[in-house]
Amino acid sequence: MKRLLSCAVALSVFMFFGLPVPIFAQEGENVIIMEDIVVTASRIEETLKYSPDSVTIVTGEEIQRKGKQTVIDVLRGVPGVFITQNGSPGGASSIYLRGTNNAHTLIMIDGIRVGDPMSTDGKMSIADLSTDSIERIEIVRGAQSVLYGSDAIGGVINIITKKGKGKPKFYFSSEGGSFETFREKVGVSGSNDKINYAASISRLDMKRVSMAEEDMGNTERDYYHDTNISTRVDGQISDTVKMGFSLRHSESSMDYDGGWPVSDADNVQDTDITTISTNFDQDIFDWWQHIIKFGITETKREDTKDDAFDSLFNGTIKVASWQHNFFIGGIDTITAGFDYQEESGDNQNANTAWYPDIPNKKVDTKSFFIQNKLTPFNGLSFTLGARHDDHQTFGGKDTYKGALAYLY
Repeated sequence: MKRLLSCAVALSVFMFFGLPVPIFAQEGENVIIMEDIVVTASRIEETLKYSPDSVTIVTGEEIQRKGKQTVIDVLRGVPGVFITQNGSPGGASSIYLRGTNNAHTLIMIDGIRVGDPMSTDGKMSIADLSTDSIERIEIVRGAQSVLYGSDAIGGVINIITKKGKGKPKFYFSSEGGSFETFREKVGVSGSNDKINYAASISRLDMKRVSMAEEDMGNTERDYYHDTNISTRVDGQISDTVKMGFSLRHSESSMDYDGGWPVSDADNVQDTDITTISTNFDQDIFDWWQHIIKFGITETKREDTKDDAFDSLFNGTIKVASWQHNFFIGGIDTITAGFDYQEESGDNQNANTAWYPDIPNKKVDTKSFFIQNKLTPFNGLSFTLGARHDDHQTFGGKDTYKGALAYLY
């Protein structure tokens, strides 16, 4: 009875102050507290409470409980994150972390940076990205440039997709609502001793509120269609080797109004975004681990006016990284590695007199980084890090970081 009362009091305190409630499990006479693990803050798994950075983790269970359908909707409720979006669902979105601009927030999917080199700030709009098959979203606020480069001045948002668990499971759902809104989802997941897998497809169709009013000639609501495909497969090759593959694809078509005053124009933007990544993890020794990752994101945006071609943007970002983690004496962790990023893109326009075509251009960045995190005793940690970026056009730049955290 005393133990139950103690747990009840503890839970009440957590809920009163708005803190995340820990999960307790009974094992004999011992009580086990399941602690949150974060990967993004240090590029390795670590206990959230020992991270010197400001981190928020939004789990898939929380997303499902709150009924959030898009990643944008999830991020709106995170402290320190400000979202802007043009118009109704599907409109271009921007993310601001701690007051920095959209270009300074790094977006990743399964640890692979994604972007659109042909956008004005090099960032990919995630307005079309659904929450299907998302295990959790890790938001790290504050400068993370030592580990991730200049894109992470404001912070990092890492979208981690689900792994399959247990016996094969199949699900299907369908729903409808106002504005001729219909959504369908189908998926499968499962695992065995060597492999786990998860795949899903979702479709959203709706007639949105038009920007143009009836007295300006508006005769219809603007449609929006969005399809999301997600696949992830991970395999345990041996006791010390793991491999993984993930794919995320979205296709959207959006009718929008334009001009001034706003009229019921027949403007349509079709956007296709595909992100593919693969990773190889190996424990060379108990104290030495290395991780190899490759990823590619392709973005295609095509605009038409009155059923005629207007413009086309193609952007590709390719990334590769080789990371080494050294675990020394249980109190020191050194993370070092090499990052490579290549961005390319081109643009075609119907009116070349006003908007000349941009032929395919490429630029790359090579980076070396190292970070040392020392935990001399439980609760105290020191973090020191440095990075060198060599940009093909702008040359080399160095970045440094120091952090101290004490949990009392």
